[in-house]
Amino acid sequence: MSQPLRLLATASVVLAVSSGVSDAAAVRSPQGTVGRLSGRQLFIDDHIIDEMRGLTKVLNRPVKHRRNPLVVPNLPWEEHAFYANGTVIYDSQDRLFKAWVHLWKHKGKELAATTGLYAYMTSINGVDWKKPLINKTEKTNRIRPPRGASGFAGQGVMKDLHDGNPARRYKMLYNSHPDGTSKSLQLGAAYSADGITWTAEPRNPLIPFGDTQSVPVWDPTRRSYLGFVRTGPPNIRGIARIESRDFVNWSPKVTVFTPGEEKLDQPFRSAPYGMKVLAYAGCFIGLINMYNWETLGPIPKDKLFQDKVNVQLAFSRNGITWNRVGSTGMIPHADLSKDLDWKSIARKQVFLQYGKHKKEWDWGQLYAYQAPVVFDDKIWIYYTGLGSRHWSNYHGDDRPPKSGIGLATLRLDGFVSVEPRPDAETGVLTTRPFVFVGNEILVNADARRGSLRVEVLEADGRPIPGFTALDCQPFHGDSLRHPLKWKGQTDCRQIQGKPIRLRFHLDRSKLYSFTPSIRRSQ
Repeated sequence: MSQPLRLLATASVVLAVSSGVSDAAAVRSPQGTVGRLSGRQLFIDDHIIDEMRGLTKVLNRPVKHRRNPLVVPNLPWEEHAFYANGTVIYDSQDRLFKAWVHLWKHKGKELAATTGLYAYMTSINGVDWKKPLINKTEKTNRIRPPRGASGFAGQGVMKDLHDGNPARRYKMLYNSHPDGTSKSLQLGAAYSADGITWTAEPRNPLIPFGDTQSVPVWDPTRRSYLGFVRTGPPNIRGIARIESRDFVNWSPKVTVFTPGEEKLDQPFRSAPYGMKVLAYAGCFIGLINMYNWETLGPIPKDKLFQDKVNVQLAFSRNGITWNRVGSTGMIPHADLSKDLDWKSIARKQVFLQYGKHKKEWDWGQLYAYQAPVVFDDKIWIYYTGLGSRHWSNYHGDDRPPKSGIGLATLRLDGFVSVEPRPDAETGVLTTRPFVFVGNEILVNADARRGSLRVEVLEADGRPIPGFTALDCQPFHGDSLRHPLKWKGQTDCRQIQGKPIRLRFHLDRSKLYSFTPSIRRSQ
C-alpha cells in the first residue's frame, strides 16, 4: 500500500452521520462565503443556504414503475433461485442499459442459500429486458466467475472510461472464500473488456474480508477509485470506505456507518446492510439497504416491519464524511444525541419502501442496485424486490422467495425540495454569499400552483438594481432548467465575478436546485 493512501485513510477521515428532524420558523445556517459555485446546487444539506423563512425541506420518494417486476427468474437455469444484489449502468457508447445480477440457490434443505450464480441482461429502453445467450457452452446468460473465485458473490461492476487499457474497461469488486467457509471471506478485483468475460487480478486478495455487495465508484474530484464495502473482520453489518489510485492498492477500511448505534436506528433495530453510491452534481448520493429488526423468531402481527429491508438515503459532499437524510433533509450530527421522537423520525426517513405485507410482489425486502442511473432527465433506481423476510425459511415464507427486478424513478435533482411549510403558502430562502461565474441562472422548480421569483443581492444583503424581486419575471411552470429573467433578459454578465446572494421567493411552489450557467451563444 502506498504511503499517500495510508495517510489519506488514517488522517483525513472524519465521520458525520445525521438524520432529518425538525423545521423552525426561521432556519439559519452558520455564516460564511461558499466561494465559486460549479454545477447544480442541491438543497439536501445547508451548504448553500443561509436562511429559510416559512419554508421546509421535503424528502421526495421515487415512484415505482407500473409494470414491476420488470424481470423475474424464469429460465431453466434460474429455477429455484432468487435475485439478490445487482449493478445497472446506461452505456452511452453502446446506447444500451446493462445489468449484472446475482442469484442465490439453496443446496438441499439448508436454511440459508449458499450457491451463487451471476446473470447478464440488457435493455434498449430500461424497461424491456433481454437475457442474451452469452454463455455459449450452456446457452444461457450466466457469467462465468473469474478463475480461482471460489464462492463468487457480492459483485459490484463499473465501466471505467479513465483507464487507457481496454482490457480493463469494466472493473469489478467481488467476494470469495478459498476454503469454502465464511472464515476465509475476502475481496478481490477482476477486469473485462466487454463486461462478460472476466479475468481476476493476479494479486488477489486485495482487501481483507467481504460480504454482501461491494461497490466501486470513480471519484472525479480526487481522481481515484472508491469502494464502499462491509466492515470487518469480524462480520458486523456496517459500511466502510476504501480508496485506490489503481484499483489494486487499496487504503485500509474506514467505517462510515456503524451498525445500529445511533438513536435513530434503535426504534427498529436498524443496521446498514450495504450502500450503493452515485457521484452526482459534485456530491455523492448513497442508497442504504437498511435491515430492520433481525429475528429468527415469531413475528407479532403488530410488528410486521421485523426482519425486512427498505432503502434509506445518505449524502456526502466529498465521499468521505457521510450523513443520513431524513424527512426534512440532512440535519447536523449533534441532533442524534438529543431526546427526540426517534420512532417517528425513523419511520418518515424511508426513501424506498417495500410493498404491502403479502399483498404486493416486493412486500418483504428491497435491495437497491449499484447505482442509480441518470437517463432521460430522470433518476432511475433499480432494485431487487423479494416477497419474503430476510430469514424467510424460519418464518414460513416461500422457498425460494419470489423475486424480481423493480424500477423506481425520481425527478432530476428531486431527492429533497424546498417548499412552503404546511401552515404557510409563501416563504423565502436566502443563500450564503458566493462568487457568480456565468451569464444566466437556471432553476429546477415546480411552480404550477403559484410562482417563483428570485432577487440578486450584494454579499451584504443590499438588492442589486435591475435584479430585484420586482424586476424578476415570475415563473409559473414546471421545468428542470428554467432560465431566470430580470426585466425580460436572462443575461447576468453584470453580476459575474463578484460575491452575491440569491433570495428565492416561493409562493406555493417547490424548488429542487439552481445552477449558475454559461449560455454558449454569449
